[in-house]
Amino acid sequence: SPDPADPESSSESTRRGGGARWSPAERLLLAGLGASVRAARKSRAMTIAQVADAAGVDPSYLGELERGRRNVSVTTLFAIAEAVGASVLDLLAREPSSDTPG
Repeated sequence: SPDPADPESSSESTRRGGGARWSPAERLLLAGLGASVRAARKSRAMTIAQVADAAGVDPSYLGELERGRRNVSVTTLFAIAEAVGASVLDLLAREPSSDTPG
């Protein structure tokens, strides 16, 4: 059952977590965000494990987020942005690269 103290396990996250019900626009948004997170991480020469540890998230979650397969709360995105030395706005404003997952 979802843990009400954990925003990533809310019923909304559970319902939307797999992406089965995401619209094409939502999929594109999450793929672009994931590509931005990956680009910021790589620009700092950091591994997924290093960023996950610094942000307090599971490495597998971060990997799924980078592939556009997971949604993210604002507070978690803030922690990830801090871990890679970027702002949330930087991550949201980056243009998706050609290697964005499809």
